[in-house]
Formats: sequence, C-alpha cells, structure tokens
Amino acid sequence: MRYAKLGNTALLVSELCLGTMSLGEGGIRRSRTAQQAEADRIVGRALEAGINFIDATCIDPAGHAELAAGRALTKLRLPRDRVVVATTARGGNRAAGSAAAWRGVMNGVKASLRRLRLDYIDLYQFHRFDPATPLEETMHALDALVERGHVRYVGVSDQAARQIMQALGIPAWLGRTRFESVQACYGAARRDPAGEFIAMLRGEKLRLVAAPTAAGPARLDSLPAGPGPARERADAWRRIAQGKGVLLEQLALAWLLHQEGVGSIIVGAGHLGQLDDSIAATNIRLTAEELAVLGEAGTLPAGYPDRGLDPAGPNRRVQPTEFAA
Repeated sequence: MRYAKLGNTALLVSELCLGTMSLGEGGIRRSRTAQQAEADRIVGRALEAGINFIDATCIDPAGHAELAAGRALTKLRLPRDRVVVATTARGGNRAAGSAAAWRGVMNGVKASLRRLRLDYIDLYQFHRFDPATPLEETMHALDALVERGHVRYVGVSDQAARQIMQALGIPAWLGRTRFESVQACYGAARRDPAGEFIAMLRGEKLRLVAAPTAAGPARLDSLPAGPGPARERADAWRRIAQGKGVLLEQLALAWLLHQEGVGSIIVGAGHLGQLDDSIAATNIRLTAEELAVLGEAGTLPAGYPDRGLDPAGPNRRVQPTEFAA
C-alpha cells in the first residue's frame, strides 16, 4: 500500500480509501446485528492491509454510513492517529436552514461527530455550495470548524473547477483555511474531470479523492457484446485484463492509480472478498503501452461536472438566441 500527502499538508493517506456507504443500513440488506458484524470485519481487514483512510460520507439524514464506521472503529480500539476519517457535509432541509449557512455547517459537523463517536474529523468535505448562501459565509464557517478543533482539514466534492477556484480565493486573501482535496466521480469509463480540472489540481496543490463507483468496467460478462465503439473499448479492456489474469474492476482501479492528480480511490465493499479484490489491484503495474491503449479505449465526451454549467448547454434557462432582435 502506497501513501500520498493530502493536498498541501503533512497528512499521509493510503492510495485506497474505504467507503462505508455499503456498510450502512441502506447498503447490504441484512439484520442490523449481522450487518454491523460484517462492517467490523471489513474495516478491520482494510486497516490490516494498510488502508488508513476511511470515507464515511452519509447520503441519508440518518447517517447510516457514519454510524457503521463509528461502531466499527470503537470496537477496534485503535489509537486515533492510526486512521484518517473523512465525511461529507451535504445540502440540508430548507425548513431548518441551509447546510451551507453558518448554523447548518455547525449543526452538520456536530451530528457527524456524534454518529462517528469521534472528537474530531480529519477531512470534512463540503458537497455542493448553496447559491442562496454567500460563499464567504460557508468558508468562514468551515474555517471556524478548524479553529475550534472539530475538523483538521477541509475539502470539497462535486464542484466544477471554476467554483472551486472561486472558493479558494476567499481564504487566499483572508489567510485562513483552504480546501486540500477534491472528491469527484472519476473512473476508467468516466473521465470527465480532466483537462482544466486536472490542471487546477496541479496548480493549487490539491489532491483528487476519486470515487469511481460504477463508472469503470465491471465484470467480464457484463461488458457490451454488440458492435460499435463500446464493443471495441470493452475488447481492449478484456484483452489486457485476461493477459494479466485480473478482473476488469481490478484493472480499472489499477488504471486509475496511474492517473495524474489521484491521491486516493474510494472503494466500497459489501463483503471481505470484494475488499480483497480491490486491495490486490494495488499490485497491478501497467506499462506505458498498456496505459496508452486503455487511455484511448476509454475516451468519452466530457460532461461532469461542467455539463450543467455550459453557457450554451441544454440546462441553461435563458439561451443567447432569446436576446436576438
């Protein structure tokens, strides 16, 4: 297992990050007791393999992923500095106020700390800014979390490069807390965060926490069988995977680990075998020729996350032609 610095910090994180969404009650559908027992084993196995980075991002109000991670870490009784715990602040209930506003940020991190059973969070990632809340208020609140010791570092997720640059400009002139990482959907078959996005990561010394999810090729028998570009891409991945004797999902992870700017990859696991497959992918080495073939085979039209921000795109409410005389 290799490690890299998180942004412009001294914090080292493993190249794989254990995601816990599949461990919560909304993930694998079993009784709570059996589910938590499996979660305990998965978290323990990850740490044994050298994974020191856990992403407990919650996607539901109850925070099942955070609860599962908190219970597992408590049972393992590890020294706190042995594990880097990340979670994500998400958009809130409008009736209770925006999660991007001061009160929303403060309440959100306190709830996460309770569920995780921790005194502080290593990386708190802000998910999608609220256009109704001044960006300065959000950044001031995140800075306050660091000053008060609730959070060590802050990151951002699912934002376009221009939005991240705007947010980075605020702490730059205030001399305060800035983003150190960017979490984005990025995988072998979903390569939208490229070009301008990767250049921004390099220039601002940010690290990409990649969340490939279902973006990369899955299993050998699930790739397209019909003619056309999709079949050609699938055949290229099949040939290299079969030549190395690995699964396609392992090859997808190995490819991603070779890409510029990637600091860590979030991998989920519903059982130990799935986690072991992901861990084994870190030992796969790809030649320059193989990377060139896979790079060409997986090229897709860009879209995420700038797709909805294109001034000429279909999501724009007012098209330029509406102003024509």
